[in-house]
Amino acid sequence: LRLIAEAYTEYNFEKIAESLMRVAERLAREKLPRKWGLVPRFRSGNQDRIRMDQIANLARGPKFAPRALMALAEIAKKDGKEDEAVDALERIVNLYPENYLCEEAYFLLAKIYEGRVSGPSYDQGSTLKALNFYEDYIILFSTSPPRSKHESAEDYQARLAESKIRRSLAEKGRRKMRETLAASKVEVGKFVEKYGKYYMIHWRELGNRPALQFYNEAITTAPESEAARVAERKVAELKGSDEK
Repeated sequence: LRLIAEAYTEYNFEKIAESLMRVAERLAREKLPRKWGLVPRFRSGNQDRIRMDQIANLARGPKFAPRALMALAEIAKKDGKEDEAVDALERIVNLYPENYLCEEAYFLLAKIYEGRVSGPSYDQGSTLKALNFYEDYIILFSTSPPRSKHESAEDYQARLAESKIRRSLAEKGRRKMRETLAASKVEVGKFVEKYGKYYMIHWRELGNRPALQFYNEAITTAPESEAARVAERKVAELKGSDEK
């Protein structure tokens, strides 16, 4: 099919692309058929992902390319190739911002980065990325994108049900990322409070202000969290010591 699309440019590309997409989506979402009905088949890993990328490049345009990229992302995730999944999802978001699959792409990007979060004691780059994607998702997709002219009624109804679940999970994910970030700020605040005098210039003049800044940021980031309660107690303690 791919060779037909490349060699015979006058051939009905819509027919080819639809056939390619059926194969791609089956690879992404279903178990592979058994060989001779008995022996399980295994994915060819890198080859499957290369094929999906070729389909996305061949099927440029809002009808097929976003679907091909989503299939590529799902296969890459199953194969443990998260960076390739991120690349495919970001291509959907950046190249086809009006496509209905952007809703799912934002959510999946947030989930991938959330999966990379190691906790408040570690670098918070992934936490911030996950939080940003969750917040963008919640703002941009408070309601599901309308039905696409390329989408069947059955697929549209299924997407509505799935997006409702995603919105609920996005709210929980955003709250969790905020709590992790707030807890990290409390840990940094405690470190600065205890050891800042050993490495900060003019630490005598600064006093408790650097630590207070981190504690206040923790309160602002996740005001309902346990980290915020700890930060409030630390703020009260430091302000009390400043008044003595």
